[in-house]
Amino acid sequence: MNSTAILVLAAGKSSRMKTIKQLLKINNKTLLEIALENAKKINSENVFCVLGANSEKIKEETSTKNINYIFNKNFENGLSSSIICGVDFIQKKQPNVNSILVLLADQPKIDESYLFKIFNIYQKNSTKIIASGW
Repeated sequence: MNSTAILVLAAGKSSRMKTIKQLLKINNKTLLEIALENAKKINSENVFCVLGANSEKIKEETSTKNINYIFNKNFENGLSSSIICGVDFIQKKQPNVNSILVLLADQPKIDESYLFKIFNIYQKNSTKIIASGW
């Protein structure tokens, strides 16, 4: 699993929420902390998080340790710009990584067991792109 990185996308402005969505709390943990902690259960060493809007406040209020934060200066261009920013960063900084599991920070029901299922499907189909479909 060392050759897989986990990329958590959390760069959005939360403009419809009127508050910083990444910092909304469920059971005293922010949405971002829930995503990061689940990611660390899958791979504790290669967890990356793309931030954009409110990045300093989000980092300041996120207690999860040993996260590689990436700043997407083009976050207003949408989700795809965060994927590009994160993948480019990982390819440059971690050339041994040959797969990336992409997660959204605002999906607290995506837990570690679900992530393990996705990863196991990938291991059996490593030449394919694996995506959720609910």
